Amino acid sequence: METIKKEKQFDAVKMMRDIRDKISAETQNMTFEEFKAYIVQQLADNQTWKNVKSCPYNPVMDQKPQSPKG
Repeated sequence: METIKKEKQFDAVKMMRDIRDKISAETQNMTFEEFKAYIVQQLADNQTWKNVKSCPYNPVMDQKPQSPKG
């Protein structure tokens, strides 16, 4: 039986690796506080996140952050 190799039009794994590498390069020398600010800024600039935040049916946005137990 011969394997048919089909060329992908979209490679999700490659895209995710590229995104991860870009974020790693942008944040590699940041302190934890700078990194948190970076994440907040990226979310503020992201239209998808804005849509999720404003969705009235989003149960995650109604939850309060939990502090770590120790």
